[in-house]
Amino acid sequence: MKKAHLGKEERCGKNPMHKVIAVFVVSASSVLHFLPSHDRNLQLLVISILTEGVQVLAVCQDQLLPIVHQVWSPLVGRFSQGSDPLIVRRSFELLRVLAQLARDFIRTRTLSVVLPSLCKFLIETAPTSRKKDIGSAYRFTQVYKLQRVLLDGLGEVAIHLGLAEKELDNVLETVFPYLSIQQPQPLQEGCIKLLKQLAKLDADVVWLKLVYLLPGDKTSIIDEFQNNRELVIKFLDSSCNCAG
Repeated sequence: MKKAHLGKEERCGKNPMHKVIAVFVVSASSVLHFLPSHDRNLQLLVISILTEGVQVLAVCQDQLLPIVHQVWSPLVGRFSQGSDPLIVRRSFELLRVLAQLARDFIRTRTLSVVLPSLCKFLIETAPTSRKKDIGSAYRFTQVYKLQRVLLDGLGEVAIHLGLAEKELDNVLETVFPYLSIQQPQPLQEGCIKLLKQLAKLDADVVWLKLVYLLPGDKTSIIDEFQNNRELVIKFLDSSCNCAG
């Protein structure tokens, strides 16, 4: 018991970063109550402090988990419907870090509350981003930037949290509209990257959803998705062959 205790002290108390850790723990406790503030700049500052700080705590789980517990409830509120897209984007960046460092702690509520909210946003904004070419002012909006960040990062979060088939299926249904060639190229690329990442969880589910995404007749709808759909299917087939 004594040895185990000394080991913990060595990891946390004797760690060269222990002073930085101690400062962050105090700072986090002080700034957390500003997270629900109506002051946008203040919210962004708090989220930035937390995003950087929790990474420092990765070396000391005893300090990390209590902070995550304090952060979690106010953070979840940042993903609510109607929230500022910039606040959601920065909050998602913090979520990505937490999914890596404290996956078991945040898994249940992320899947039940946060993920549905993010999926709803992607579904509702997919029609808005259609046909927004490279010269469109839309690409400078916070909504577009959030779309890009979510498509880029959801796969990583899904892997860390270990999505089950039901959640995986919901995410696939959500992002398929972004395979359309009518979407901005960066969103298409983000969707392709996401599907490849989700295949690490269950390649068969991703493959089947892609195969049955559209009817077999040659229509303009198929043409809209066909190139990117076939690109991902070829990737999955080649990965299967390599594994075999």
